Amino acid sequence: PLRPTSFCCMISSNGNIWHLSEVVMASVLKSIGIKGLEAYLIDVEVSVYGGVAMTSIVGLGDTAVKEAAERMESCLVGLDLEYPKKRIVINLSPSEVKKSGTYFELPMILGILLAMAVSGSFYN
Repeated sequence: PLRPTSFCCMISSNGNIWHLSEVVMASVLKSIGIKGLEAYLIDVEVSVYGGVAMTSIVGLGDTAVKEAAERMESCLVGLDLEYPKKRIVINLSPSEVKKSGTYFELPMILGILLAMAVSGSFYN
């Protein structure tokens, strides 16, 4: 597993090592998705990296899931917390199952808060 302040790197075929970015935190939270009357398990994987500030949500989410980034940022600002000015990648797996609705936002924001607590950047 990735530790806070570990580094991601890539080694090319000729032996060169490229440091891609510092990983602030990688966490996996368990959640559920609902399809009709059936529930299924979802892993919400949140990674916060150094680099250009942006939030990417991957894993076959619908429009409501993709728009969650703006709602999560406004939620943290409303709580007088700072949204990380880093690259945030949120993976909803399994990726072959279509995700819809706004109920994935709670585990996504909890993963971001966990990363902020580890990095020490909690308050404005």
